[in-house]
Amino acid sequence: MAYSKEKHISLCGDDPREPYRIGLVAPYGNLTPIFKRVSSTLPVRLNIRMGVALEEAVSAAEELFATTPKENQPEVLCSRGGTADYLRLRLGVPVVSIDTTALDLLRTLLPFAGKIRRVAFFHYQCPMPEVQTVATALGMEIREYFFTTRTEHEARMLEATVAGAELAVGGILVSEMRSRHNVDSIVLEAGEDAISRSLEAAMTLVQVRREELQRHARSMTILNTITEGIMVTDGENTF
Repeated sequence: MAYSKEKHISLCGDDPREPYRIGLVAPYGNLTPIFKRVSSTLPVRLNIRMGVALEEAVSAAEELFATTPKENQPEVLCSRGGTADYLRLRLGVPVVSIDTTALDLLRTLLPFAGKIRRVAFFHYQCPMPEVQTVATALGMEIREYFFTTRTEHEARMLEATVAGAELAVGGILVSEMRSRHNVDSIVLEAGEDAISRSLEAAMTLVQVRREELQRHARSMTILNTITEGIMVTDGENTF
């Protein structure tokens, strides 16, 4: 899967006053402009990779770090659901998930109320709270399908088709429902509130990490300056 790049120049160092260097790995295109808009008033510098999910996202993130000078590399990555989990498991960098909620599901499905009855909702690993509340409010039957890999997602899509799904909702992978099973689909997009929460968590994480690094650096400086005053002896107090 192809992905696009946006290069940004960050300030050097880990001074707490510097902008937070945040990397966004966006599985779908619409996430990027919303993320930029929400972060525009915050002290952050973004480095973005778009159009990648799950395994492809890991390769894109590795390429990002390999081609970016160390002082400009993201201090934390943000991404959606399953893609965030893949990055967290495979990369040695902090990752914050942009978690969608039942409110996002409600906003996504509201235009289809009265037009669609059976909805297949694809969700990474575990159930989303309040899904059935949304179903009741919209007069829909929403069946959840869980997956952890692309192969499992493909199997769940087939199950949903056999069960008579009229509309598929989920991450970027649901876009394959039309070509594979002739079922319409729509991507569940994170709203500004979800993105705001992820940015706040990312900035907090980076701030804590910077403070820890500064404390470690101060400790090492103290140790280095008093080395000449330390006497090392063995168990018999001999040099």
